[in-house]
Amino acid sequence: MKHNLNFIVVTGIAGSGKTTLSRQLAKTLSFPYVDYDTLTEDFLLKIHREFESALQYSAFCSKWRKESYGVFWSTIGENLTLGNSVIASGPCTQELQTSDFFSQFKAQYDLPHLHTINIHLVPSEERLAYLKRKRNLERDQYHQGNWTEFYGNRLTSPPSWDCDLIEVICFSDGETPYKKSLALINNYINSKY
Repeated sequence: MKHNLNFIVVTGIAGSGKTTLSRQLAKTLSFPYVDYDTLTEDFLLKIHREFESALQYSAFCSKWRKESYGVFWSTIGENLTLGNSVIASGPCTQELQTSDFFSQFKAQYDLPHLHTINIHLVPSEERLAYLKRKRNLERDQYHQGNWTEFYGNRLTSPPSWDCDLIEVICFSDGETPYKKSLALINNYINSKY
């Protein structure tokens, strides 16, 4: 069954709608779903509050990035080695710019026939502001209060990792990401099998 494995990863700036889109796709395709925030956020917030509250939260997350993403990628790797296609979501900012990331990942988990699809979400500034207000997480309050800095410092270069298929979806409404992503995934999967 390894030859039928698909890994779909939804990336984008914090608050871009990755979780919403990934959940919709996971439900439609009946794939297990792995979310970076679900795996790491509660733990990171608790450790930050109890032990390193003097450190700005974004700096704290950067300090523990390697370990946090280690949990994310190993959870995905385990599911794939068990024969489960997976949908995942996370910012993956460093991985997006690592040209041989998936070559290394496939070798590490012995997944030479894994098909990788990256959907990278790029909402308009207005849509991003709306999505951040709507979800209203603790970390979003800092972003909202420092919007010019947050929006100006976002990663704007397209993904350059070695996914089999990368689709950058620019959007200003809530329906475009799902419609475009589902059509893209179905076309890709149908072309491979």
